[in-house]
Amino acid sequence: MKTLVIDFETRWDSKDYTLSKMTTEEYIRSPMFKAFGIGYKWYGEGEAQWVTHEDIPAWVSSIDWENTNILAHNAQFDVAILAWIYGVRPAFILDSLSMARALRGVEVGNSLAKLAEEFKLPPKGQAVHSTNGLAEITYEIEVELAAYCMHDVVLCEEVFKRLVKGYPKDELRLIDMTLQMFVNPVLELDKEMLHEAIEDERTKREALLKKIAIDETALASNPKFAEVLKGLGVVPPVKISKTTGEETFAFAKSDALFQALLNGSNEDVALICEARLKVKSTLERTRAQRFADISERGALPVPLNYYGAHTGRWSASKGSGLNLQNLKRGSFLRKAIQAPQGFTLIVCDLSQI
Repeated sequence: MKTLVIDFETRWDSKDYTLSKMTTEEYIRSPMFKAFGIGYKWYGEGEAQWVTHEDIPAWVSSIDWENTNILAHNAQFDVAILAWIYGVRPAFILDSLSMARALRGVEVGNSLAKLAEEFKLPPKGQAVHSTNGLAEITYEIEVELAAYCMHDVVLCEEVFKRLVKGYPKDELRLIDMTLQMFVNPVLELDKEMLHEAIEDERTKREALLKKIAIDETALASNPKFAEVLKGLGVVPPVKISKTTGEETFAFAKSDALFQALLNGSNEDVALICEARLKVKSTLERTRAQRFADISERGALPVPLNYYGAHTGRWSASKGSGLNLQNLKRGSFLRKAIQAPQGFTLIVCDLSQI
């Protein structure tokens, strides 16, 4: 099979439409999304080329994707654009970023600029004119953007040539599988269950706060919560922080002293502690809302990084806001994930591995 090296240049706005504030899924599926163009090069052949926005659909139609591999640096982004915006499903996905993490480690930095420097390649360029906030670009800006993009395509190809020597084929398949779970999502989300769970949690939290007649901010703040406990005649529990080595409040759900208050005979104190947990447990609320938002846009992409942790395990993709590896057992979040029609979802536990 032939391999196509690609890199997209897209619209962005530092105020409210940028990957620094949005997940990759939100960004690409947004109505604001626009590809200014795509740089490409056939691996090992010819020169890099640029395809402008208007010509991308025709270019996409001209390629036999069933017999074409795709190579990109951070393929999760570029190949998701091909899949979600242009309906492309490549035969195989290669990702120089994933490979670099495995070979060089996750702590050293594996950006294209860093890898070009490490491999003594020409430096990654910088566009002179910023496209920040632009929905349309001038011919002059596009010429510059195209040169910048095509240079990145060449760098990606050269970096991959150095990384792929001796790289296990089974690992390349694992990278492809990981990326396919994101760019070609099949899992569905139960919208009704998610919205009901969000509303139910909100109602319970508000009812509990009303019952104890204490402001939510007093429960969220450690010093204020300590004062609330003192007002009930309870000495706030403390512990020695493993981080600082100094005394701090033992208000975490896992702290034995806090658990003693939560499960003690003083009903008022137990109620206050329960309310504290409700206020502090924002993670599940945030996840539920994120799931609900995704369900309005389409199927659930699985955002995992191959070799994302120094141990070699997968990690949640940076900025995804989701880690499908640690959904609470029996939670409504797990139950909201559904198999598509005609398929069955099987749950496995990898914790002992």
